[in-house]
Amino acid sequence: MDIVLGDLKSKVCKKLRLASSVTIAMAYFRPDDDILRILKRIPHLRVIVSDEFDKSDPYRLEEASSESKCVPVFPNRLHAKVIYGEDERGNAFAFVGSANLTRGGLSSNQEACIILSSEQGDAKAALACISKWLDRLYQKGNQVQFDEAKRIFDNAPRFAHSIEREFATGAGKNWAIKARDGREKEALAYWDKFRAEGVIALGWGKELKIDPHQLTPDELRAAVQRKYGYGPQKAGRIAREIRQFAGLDDGMKSNDIVWVIGEFAGNQKRPVPIFGVARVAGEFEWDKGSRWWVFKRPADITPIEREIDIAQARRCFDKDAMIETLYSVSSNSSEKLRKELHRTHGIVMNI
Repeated sequence: MDIVLGDLKSKVCKKLRLASSVTIAMAYFRPDDDILRILKRIPHLRVIVSDEFDKSDPYRLEEASSESKCVPVFPNRLHAKVIYGEDERGNAFAFVGSANLTRGGLSSNQEACIILSSEQGDAKAALACISKWLDRLYQKGNQVQFDEAKRIFDNAPRFAHSIEREFATGAGKNWAIKARDGREKEALAYWDKFRAEGVIALGWGKELKIDPHQLTPDELRAAVQRKYGYGPQKAGRIAREIRQFAGLDDGMKSNDIVWVIGEFAGNQKRPVPIFGVARVAGEFEWDKGSRWWVFKRPADITPIEREIDIAQARRCFDKDAMIETLYSVSSNSSEKLRKELHRTHGIVMNI
């Protein structure tokens, strides 16, 4: 038996990739794109969830396994968090702990879990017990009525603050910020750090060790040139991006709306991740003690965690690619993006 107090997602992914059959019993099911892709490749997958589709995502549930079942909220609501699987040789494993199959549960929340493996002789009896319990639970469950579940999910008040009011009144500008760069080894972790700290952040500054408020535009450009060896044109673009993020040069202000996205390259064929949307909630911070990015803005963040087709991303943003980290986007682009998220994923943002 192994105890896991961190890095749960990588351990779950490693086991699931080798599994030929898996049964999952979770209160809430909202896997991220990485987990969903792995689940869809498992030959035999059963998912059991609590009948609370204001919290579980029926679109992703149906995509993973149309044979899924749910347990009524009353009188016996499902609260367990169990993943049980077997590989082609009959070796079994189980994750039993506190984490739901959600991005937060596997990546950013403080969770605790144990991993049982039949390769450890003393775990075989416990694994057999878990397997039988899951079989009984699945037999007692009800088939998910996906049309009704999607109606509940679409109308659930997941987006607590009204983005509509801020867009419609023109109270602030609209931006897009990339939470990752596909070339960075730790790229996928940045969105989780945004959520964990309640900030949006810009991927410059840690090496520069400067506060942009203390330099003129030319001084900032020169500092970027010295540090990274870029030519004047590219260094100027980076300096302008930093100043805009810091609220200078008619840049980002409190109450501005920011779409948080993933990689969006010119030759890209795969979908573009739309991690979430944020409302800027405070002034620029130079977080010198940060172990990751140091340029930050406090933000009220609403997770979306979906992908849109690359061609549709180009139509929504009116750009062939977004190579830099920060972009000003039009209100028309924001409107097209919100409509596309509703069309492709059924997400209603109370707009």
